Amino acid sequence: ATERQPMVAALGLRHTVLEDCEFAHAGENGIWLDRGCSDTTIRHCHIHDLGGSGVFIGPREFKDEPALSVQRNVLDNNWIHDGSNLFRGSQGVWIGKSSYNQVTHNEISDFHHLGISIGHSWGYAPSTAHHNLIAYNHVHHICNGYFSDGGGIYTLGISPGTVIRGNRVHDVVPTPLMPQGGTGIYHDEGSTGILDEDNIVYNVGIPFHQHY
Repeated sequence: ATERQPMVAALGLRHTVLEDCEFAHAGENGIWLDRGCSDTTIRHCHIHDLGGSGVFIGPREFKDEPALSVQRNVLDNNWIHDGSNLFRGSQGVWIGKSSYNQVTHNEISDFHHLGISIGHSWGYAPSTAHHNLIAYNHVHHICNGYFSDGGGIYTLGISPGTVIRGNRVHDVVPTPLMPQGGTGIYHDEGSTGILDEDNIVYNVGIPFHQHY
């Protein structure tokens, strides 16, 4: 879903607030904070009925230039649900090569692959996503029998300073063909330097998984 177009595509958006908005009834994705987007807040929005994913935070094409970095964005108190209707491998919130973001107090549900995804560097490659805060979110009804290699909160790669705190994750349901999947908190390849604390996970295929 990361190559498909969003309803709102932002480039260089800074010091901006999107508040009390509705983004809905689209065949593809909701919002993408792309290259150069920083210090932007999305708050009290209703994002739903999507063919793909809800919110992307991070550049489509990463370039190690300060002016193009995506950082210090806030996603707070939003209701993000009912996606993956066309593109099953979609997620509620995706943080790619982006740091110092906050995803807090959101309800995220009914996506068929991942609820919240953090990091986009495989294995032990140099970190391009660090110091992200994922806190006090309610993530539920993920995978929904479509995927087993998926989860409620997912991380990938080295991510020093990232904190996953106080989230409630439940009903992550794997496909019946591979019932040993559907993970509540899923630390995939190379996930390192992350603090998990005070999360509640239940009614999932696997509560917690740490890859190599």
